[in-house]
Amino acid sequence: MPARMPARPSARRALLAAAPVVLGLLLPAAASAAATPRVVNGSPAAVDQAPWTVALVQRGVPATRGQFCGGTLIGPATVVTAAHCVAGEVPRAIEVLAGRRFLSGSGGRRVAASRIALAPGWTPRRESPDIAVLTLAEPVEGVPLATLPEADDAAATRPGRRLQVSGWGMRSNRTGSTADALQAAEVTARSDRACLRAYLFLFSPREMVCANDVRSARDACRGDSGGPLVGDPAGTATLVGVVSFGGERCADPDAPGVYAEVAPLVPWILTQAALPAGSTDDGATATGTPVARIERITCRRLCRVEAAVRGRRPSTVVLRIVRSGGAGRRAVDRTVRMARTSVGRYRAQVDLPLGSVRLSVSPRSSSGRPTGRADVVRIRVV
Repeated sequence: MPARMPARPSARRALLAAAPVVLGLLLPAAASAAATPRVVNGSPAAVDQAPWTVALVQRGVPATRGQFCGGTLIGPATVVTAAHCVAGEVPRAIEVLAGRRFLSGSGGRRVAASRIALAPGWTPRRESPDIAVLTLAEPVEGVPLATLPEADDAAATRPGRRLQVSGWGMRSNRTGSTADALQAAEVTARSDRACLRAYLFLFSPREMVCANDVRSARDACRGDSGGPLVGDPAGTATLVGVVSFGGERCADPDAPGVYAEVAPLVPWILTQAALPAGSTDDGATATGTPVARIERITCRRLCRVEAAVRGRRPSTVVLRIVRSGGAGRRAVDRTVRMARTSVGRYRAQVDLPLGSVRLSVSPRSSSGRPTGRADVVRIRVV
């Protein structure tokens, strides 16, 4: 687990510019204590104001130093957080602190994660839908839970609706220090037009909502990533969003905080929440159609493509690289067999051609025929 907090992606997401080959995709800024969401100008939360808010903490590290993201308890053994908080991590490296207001205090429960599930369609390049579900090693009892919205509830985040964000992140742009006491702030959902004006193509209205409080300069900030955006906190406490990213400065009136919208993913979240405490990621299930997912692409002289396969273990996993011809460039269509690095994990080192490139990872049978569901992404290499 990185010692520093996961990045709070900014409006100017960094390209992989350190490499001779650069993926022309917008990524979250590199992990940095200067770039991760928090509640700015919020107030210490009352005991019953946001009890479903949990802290994600590095295993074996005191919460005051190890807290790196937030989350929401929606079931005794189920936490919803941001995918960018936990992508690439192993469950045993993460502990969830529930039922505690002060990180330096006592009480509550600190429970290890046993499983990480990233939202369907999430990749390190798209960073959306920025939602993940953690299954805990054992249930947390006696802590109030947040509820989920209806899957088609567009009114949950309609412009002008008052919502509550909570977390232990930074309290101001000036101090750079995170909060010891859980903070909560009321913010207002903004229109898709306002969000698009602030973030252009970084904002996806189908998967995101943005919110802030211009008058009181309240916003999520560094350290709040993964935390809850809740409607009706004094009543049903409906989780409508997950803290995802924001502008270069927190509480910038022209750059509202951006949240992954929960409603479109409710069916998938409920499927994950049905898993019992202690369910693990330690391998693909013995049965079921293999399903591939491209998890990470990193480039220097060569590019490393990493993928996961869930379900029945395939005979082999193949990476296909396709570039159309034209504009003085020859067409490329080649396949590379990926190496199995651990249970359900595969990797390939490849030299990617310049331009728009289509990458697909597919499970194959011993005869080379596709035997499961492939994952496809399109990137630009410049």
